[in-house]
Amino acid sequence: MVAGEIRKFTVTINKGEHVQSFTVSINGEEAKEYTENYSQKIAKGVEVTITAKPENGYSVIEGSGNFKVKCNTTREIKTETAKVYNFDYTGTVQEWKVPSTGIYEIECWGAQRKQSN
Repeated sequence: MVAGEIRKFTVTINKGEHVQSFTVSINGEEAKEYTENYSQKIAKGVEVTITAKPENGYSVIEGSGNFKVKCNTTREIKTETAKVYNFDYTGTVQEWKVPSTGIYEIECWGAQRKQSN
């Protein structure tokens, strides 16, 4: 290696099953979308952010997120069947703790805003 030379490593992202696409952002720059696997030489110390878009009915369980390039890296984006948590209306505030980190979608039916005159 020559003095002052930037060391680069190969970063590979494998799309995995049930993933429509994913985006890659390098050092916070605008994310680019990919529908196939991704492989690039990236400088050591660069921060890579991966955001996966799963097919309907699936959720991402591995591969999304941030990491700093320290060596040759391979990330596999993995999904699982999305879990649905249902709650009955009780008329009072309900609290629920998510079982693991991730992205959750909240859907509320029948809520109505109070009108005042």
